[in-house]
Amino acid sequence: MTSRIHVRLSSALLGALQNRIKAEYTPSDHPSHIACKTPDGNKPPPTICAAIESHNRLIMSSIFQFAIAHCFDVDYSERFHPNAPDTLICPYTTPNLTHTTPSAIHDNPTEMEPQTVPQHTRHHVIFECPLTQSHCKKHIPNERSLREIFETQEATLHLCHFLDVAQPNKD
Repeated sequence: MTSRIHVRLSSALLGALQNRIKAEYTPSDHPSHIACKTPDGNKPPPTICAAIESHNRLIMSSIFQFAIAHCFDVDYSERFHPNAPDTLICPYTTPNLTHTTPSAIHDNPTEMEPQTVPQHTRHHVIFECPLTQSHCKKHIPNERSLREIFETQEATLHLCHFLDVAQPNKD
C-alpha cells in the first residue's frame, strides 16, 4: 500500500517538475538544441528519427556529431589540438572571401594578419566546398544551415542522403 502511494506521489512530483521545466524552458537555435529538442511522448525528435531511418551507422554518428559540433573540423582542431598538423584549409578551394582567419600559409608563423581562406568547417564542407557542391544542390538545395536542416525530419533525411553520396572514394 505504501509503495503505491509512493509511486503516485513520485509521478505527481515528476509531472509537476516536467510542467515547470516546460514553462521555464527558453529554446535555443543551436543545432544541438534543435536536433535534440524535447520529445513528443515516446517519439524521438525529427533529427533523431531521420538519423535512425538512414540505417547507416556512419551517417547516424555524423548527424549527432554535426548537431553537437563535435566533429573533426577546424573548430575542433583549433580548440582541442591547436598544435596538431591538421589540414585546416580546404584543399579543393582557392582562397576567396569565404572565411577570414589568421594566416597559416605565410613563411613566418608569427604573422597573424587576416587572410581569406576557406576552412574545413561543418558549414563549408556541407554548403560551400566545390567537392560537395553538386551533391548539396541536388540533396539540400533549400536549406542554408544545420539549424534549418535539423528542424524537420525530411530535411535531415536529405542531409543523410547528401552524406551518403558525398563520401569521398565511394564506389
